[in-house]
Amino acid sequence: ARAVHLNFRTSMGGYVKVEIVGPDRKVLPNRSFDACDCLVGDHLDHPVAWRGQIDIGHREGNAVALRFRLRCAQVYSVEFKQG
Repeated sequence: ARAVHLNFRTSMGGYVKVEIVGPDRKVLPNRSFDACDCLVGDHLDHPVAWRGQIDIGHREGNAVALRFRLRCAQVYSVEFKQG
């Protein structure tokens, strides 16, 4: 799986959500904010999941962009991992 891992921290009631868009700026199927599982807590290396799936959902070699939605949260680093 090709996954996005975050180092982040949220306060009580806060969350992080991630959306993936392709080069055409359209959201990839099932990789929207609505499909993203809420990330909460304090984590150094936590995978982002969309309805339980951590794969980014695009063909290898294609460009993507990430959009973030934060509420009472900080994101310190983003890492793409293969595995």
